[in-house]
Amino acid sequence: MSVDPNYFSEEHLWAPHVIENAGTYYMFYAAGGSGCAINLATSTDLFNWTRIPQGPVFRGLVARDPFVTRIGNQWVMYYCELANWQSNHIVAARTSTDLIHWSAPRTVFTDPSTDSNASVTESPVVVQRDGTYYLFIGPRFGYVGTDVFRSTDPFNFQLANYAGHVPAHAIEVVGDRVTGAGSFQHGIYLADLQWRSTPPVWHSPDNPAAGLNPQGAIELFALDNNHRIVRRVLPGDWELFSDEVTTVPTVGRNTDGRLELFTVAKDQGLIHRVQRADGTWGDWEVFGGAAGAAPAVSRNADGRLEVFALGPAGAYITHRWQNVPNGGWSSWDTGFGGPAAALSTVNRDGRGLLNVFALAPVSTGVHRRVQTVPSGGWAGWQLADSWADASARTAVNADGRLEMFCIPPGGAQITHRWQTTPTSGAWSNSEVFDSQPVAASPTVIVDASGRQHVFAVALDGVLRERIQLAPNSGWGPWRTLPGAPILPLPVGHPS
Repeated sequence: MSVDPNYFSEEHLWAPHVIENAGTYYMFYAAGGSGCAINLATSTDLFNWTRIPQGPVFRGLVARDPFVTRIGNQWVMYYCELANWQSNHIVAARTSTDLIHWSAPRTVFTDPSTDSNASVTESPVVVQRDGTYYLFIGPRFGYVGTDVFRSTDPFNFQLANYAGHVPAHAIEVVGDRVTGAGSFQHGIYLADLQWRSTPPVWHSPDNPAAGLNPQGAIELFALDNNHRIVRRVLPGDWELFSDEVTTVPTVGRNTDGRLELFTVAKDQGLIHRVQRADGTWGDWEVFGGAAGAAPAVSRNADGRLEVFALGPAGAYITHRWQNVPNGGWSSWDTGFGGPAAALSTVNRDGRGLLNVFALAPVSTGVHRRVQTVPSGGWAGWQLADSWADASARTAVNADGRLEMFCIPPGGAQITHRWQTTPTSGAWSNSEVFDSQPVAASPTVIVDASGRQHVFAVALDGVLRERIQLAPNSGWGPWRTLPGAPILPLPVGHPS
């Protein structure tokens, strides 16, 4: 392969995109230099390339990841950009009739996030299908994640027109197939692209879900291969607990010890089921409201359960609460926060304050919102962990200290950190808790003796458990639980 000597004159080169027109191949790529720029080299054989002599096609603030397609009688280039410094991440577009000269930019998609966060409008790809245009961008809902937005106008995509998600990084669409790559993927992958009429619901933050029943035993809930809920009361085995649903349930515990389950039905509405005092269960009932995932739930200091749900497409976080302990529920309040990539756990700390953890849309951190007084109002959002790729799982030690378990990007291990005192809010450094790959975020529950139990699902669905040696102390070894494997729902994966 021979290349023009000026071809490597820029400091950095990345994200090449190649198209063919009239026997000539055009390679657009991002480069450094004096501000980010989109450059162009041409070839007639795909091996020998010559950079166009006039230099960069254009410069931008952070212009990169060019994608060029033909729409009507013109070429359109989509690329990742900022609206301005200290402003929103966007997808910009320019048009051309000759692939050499390009129009002024226009904004075709604006994300609520700003340049204070990592970009979520990278690797834009636009394809047309049955008169509708689909914009693919990422990384979203985790490093290995791409969101899809639909529009009838190829120059106007809106966050509200969320169409779906692909669990892959830096994708390319090839017909009805999609490629995936990325720093943690160890290669390039190809998969069938499934077109659907409705956006997906996200898998629950727990897999399995866990609760301490009125008798003080740990109950686990998961999905089988037919998406039916299965239940086991440790040390027993799994038994069928529901017909087909969309997500693994999440679990709340009333003041009288009765568990309450929440999940998303096949019609994408929230449903719940309440345990009786003798350990048996009532019927499933409609809980109300559409949700992008099963909710997170915890109990206020005054005994009232409070439920937090991710709105469709992660556009907002909504919550509702019991009006009295063990009683009925308020209406939904959609103004709690967002957008968010995923909800994590909600826990009451040693001060009696609820802590809500959510994965940022930029998928590089876990954020936390804390009550200002027990059972009362809320402070603003704060960063709790800067490097996570899935919902954080938290539990409260017997002495009131929160402990948090995270999966770094790539899912190669579980890390954990903990509050150093019950009241200061300070946290330890992150440490490796498990070096084996896992399929989903770990589940954490505190047993009747005050010890934490961590459950992790292996890639083959086998469930493992690790238990604190004593309340507030170190940890015993991992052990494999007997019984049938459960559905190993991947981290950051839609239903």
